Amino acid sequence: MPTTTPTAATTHGGAPLPLVALPQGQPGSGVPLHYHTGPAEVYTLQGRWMYREHPTQPQTAGSYLYEPGGSVHTLYAPADNTEDTIIFVRVSGTNINFDEHGAFHSLLDALSLRHLTDTLTAERGLKAPRYIEGGEAGFTEVA
Repeated sequence: MPTTTPTAATTHGGAPLPLVALPQGQPGSGVPLHYHTGPAEVYTLQGRWMYREHPTQPQTAGSYLYEPGGSVHTLYAPADNTEDTIIFVRVSGTNINFDEHGAFHSLLDALSLRHLTDTLTAERGLKAPRYIEGGEAGFTEVA
């Protein structure tokens, strides 16, 4: 799921809030092996995806999936999909990511995703994203 639009990535009183993202993936795309330190909720808005570890449990438009913290999986959109897959994801905690050999690769949480998004947006000359921030009403201001 290479294209991700974070919709909330903040802290409140120093504690990270859950990451909320809207990833979109072309047929055949996916996310490497990873686990979340907290629970995740996934709503499938369009398309079809599944975990390599559970190929008989495809998630399709309209489905909801709850992942308990610590669940290990490799998400992908099958190559024979006829449309992009779009999911709405709410993840608490940190993503622990592994490479194709199962070795540790990286950590990703809401704050690091916000930093990456802001950096790449600025580098590409795109409009700054807006975030919902904890403890406030409304969105961040766009400069």
